[in-house]
Amino acid sequence: MLDKMMRHVKNMIKYAKSGGVVYINFSKVQPSKRFEGKRVLITGGSSGIGLETAKEYLAEGAEVIITGRHGKTLEEAARKLASDKLHTVIWDVSDVKIISEKLQESVQLLNGSNIDIFVNNAGIYVSENLAEYDESTYDSIMATNTKGLFFMCQA
Repeated sequence: MLDKMMRHVKNMIKYAKSGGVVYINFSKVQPSKRFEGKRVLITGGSSGIGLETAKEYLAEGAEVIITGRHGKTLEEAARKLASDKLHTVIWDVSDVKIISEKLQESVQLLNGSNIDIFVNNAGIYVSENLAEYDESTYDSIMATNTKGLFFMCQA
């Protein structure tokens, strides 16, 4: 009991020293192929969380489409993922007028099959100081992170 209590105290000290940030590492031992035959669409899949999500779905056997605003970034992501089950679509989700067209393009990439899993991940982050945002920066963030998210869910 005392040993367990000491571990908790040490962890609390580490937590306080890190400024309240907790870092967690986790990994899987073996992919299970539980998504074999499933088709996944991941918006914002060319970097960050979207790219890692695509990597996991591919490891689990899914056919995956990742989207992003920049062709070069999508190409780099495709090189990193290196899978014949991966497709890319240049798509800016803040442009709600093209959602239907891009969904149709995605279905065509899947040989007419429906999308089984949709990961609405696209978002932008501007690393400058919040107090220095101008109206166009704010509008750009809201168009992708809120408006795009909403209309993608609706579609």
